[in-house]
Amino acid sequence: MDAYALTEGPEYNALGPPLDLRNAMPCGPLPQELYDIVIDQVASSQPTDAAGTKDTLLACMLACKQLAESSRKHLYQDVKLSYSSKLPRINILYHPSRLGKYVRRLRIRDDSRIREPEWIGRLDDDSELEVIDGHFLTTFLPMLSLLTNINYLAIQDPKWRRFGVQTRTFLVQHFSPTITKLHLRNINFWNSNQAVRLLQSFPHLSDMSVLGGVAWGYLDHTRSQLSSPVPLSLGTLRISDDAFCTISAYSVHLVNWLVAERPLVRARKLYICWSQPNTRVLVGLMRKLWDNLGELHLCLSVQEEKFMVPNKNAGFYALEDDEVSDAGLDDIIDPESCKQWKMQLAADTSIYDSGLEAWQSLNAQLARLCIAQAPKLKHVTIEFRVPLDLSEIQTLCGWITSTARSDLRLDVTMNMEKYGSENDNLDLIDETLTVYLKTWGSIFSGTSFKVLWPYNVWDSSVSRHSEDFPWFNWAKNGWPMLRGLGLPFKGHTVNAELPRSEDDYPIQWTIGETNLVRANIARFLAEVGITLEPPPP
Repeated sequence: MDAYALTEGPEYNALGPPLDLRNAMPCGPLPQELYDIVIDQVASSQPTDAAGTKDTLLACMLACKQLAESSRKHLYQDVKLSYSSKLPRINILYHPSRLGKYVRRLRIRDDSRIREPEWIGRLDDDSELEVIDGHFLTTFLPMLSLLTNINYLAIQDPKWRRFGVQTRTFLVQHFSPTITKLHLRNINFWNSNQAVRLLQSFPHLSDMSVLGGVAWGYLDHTRSQLSSPVPLSLGTLRISDDAFCTISAYSVHLVNWLVAERPLVRARKLYICWSQPNTRVLVGLMRKLWDNLGELHLCLSVQEEKFMVPNKNAGFYALEDDEVSDAGLDDIIDPESCKQWKMQLAADTSIYDSGLEAWQSLNAQLARLCIAQAPKLKHVTIEFRVPLDLSEIQTLCGWITSTARSDLRLDVTMNMEKYGSENDNLDLIDETLTVYLKTWGSIFSGTSFKVLWPYNVWDSSVSRHSEDFPWFNWAKNGWPMLRGLGLPFKGHTVNAELPRSEDDYPIQWTIGETNLVRANIARFLAEVGITLEPPPP
């Protein structure tokens, strides 16, 4: 049904006619620009209290004519679509004659895998969740086709092929001229060709986020797809990879798409969490962005990960495009090409480094990055999950020190959550960190340092199986130099702002009883409009 057809009938009339403000009471003789500035300030002044901001804007909208239009631009700029969205209501509310002209941001979440409450108790424990087939987003296409000012597109949790050819084609064509901010999370592409095709459809990006859980069944993009004559100038680039993807490391191919044969690629802020052993690609991206980068937020969780070739017959690899993907496995086109695709995938997945080799390669690559070539860099945040062999931490800390400038802010987090007594050379932490903590405080404009203790120290679900593993007692005796700096061996986390002078020692530490990793992830996701659900009690 066309959206215009829904502007008549009982549901439409129940909402009342569009509000006519031509005869509304004016607020005063001030220029409209001043009212707009006031409302813009109200909308941005309470980032931690979204509900309070909305209530304030609603009050402003109802106050007078001059404030109404500006308030609506902020109140109704978002449209969120999911399987549970009510089609008639959405079609009416966001018709261009009503709120559609204000919409700038579209958020799509595929929540079609659901278990209805009445099903609970009727399903066996080992039964799978009910999967609702069909492409729910297709029903919203008439309404979406009327939205011509969308500049922000967020897609979360879908199986891309389930949207269908019509819906996928619409998304990459209708919004292509206007989208400047693209955020993808937990998308299961059928193949890498579809992923690259989606990215290539938005040539005007200024902000891009590709977060964990992105995956595809097999690689079928070509080298020509990784070359683009279109420059890419981003305000913010966020990449968070998935260490548990067993097919292929999407982050490696994403970075190749970002930098390969492109005349220009730059970003002012880079947020990247990297767990793949292929660290050469990571540092290659940093080098490409280095001269224009203003902020670097780097999370290193490098580990050994061998990707496996799916145990499929050659016909599985024939699905090269959307149409054939939807057709299933019935139409096998070229058996020889299928074999070649499988051989290529086998070759790609056979190249990997062990965890130690990956860290050694990372440190060697980082050593070639010169801070003098990053004149705009003002803030560096580094979180590293400690490797099994802690000798590599010495080299990493040395590189961090080499980036020092008097105008550069440094925040460092040592994440030990998944490790403990099994680490090799654990005693090196004491001397290494003691030296560098004293050094960093005096050579950067400001420095903070955090430690996230191992899970089995404070997590009752782990410690009850480890007979009260006395890790803190060992650390107190094994790290006397850090103990001399006042490092407290308690809590979930400890953090401190490092003093600039030795006269201010010992360091004043703060003990955290909450999981800072979760807090950091929540803050990271909030920037792209995603709310992290609270953990179960």
